[in-house]
Amino acid sequence: MDFSSNRDRGNTHDLLLSHTTGHWDGLTLFLDRPEIPLDNNATERHLREL
Repeated sequence: MDFSSNRDRGNTHDLLLSHTTGHWDGLTLFLDRPEIPLDNNATERHLREL
């Protein structure tokens, strides 16, 4: 992706914001459910053991 023009840069920000707001419920789920971890490191460690 070429970031040399402001138009491209604006599109990139728009895409990032769109993606973030589209996944907001999942990204903030841990705030209401503290038993849900912020990351999946434990799962990844377990998969490496297999």
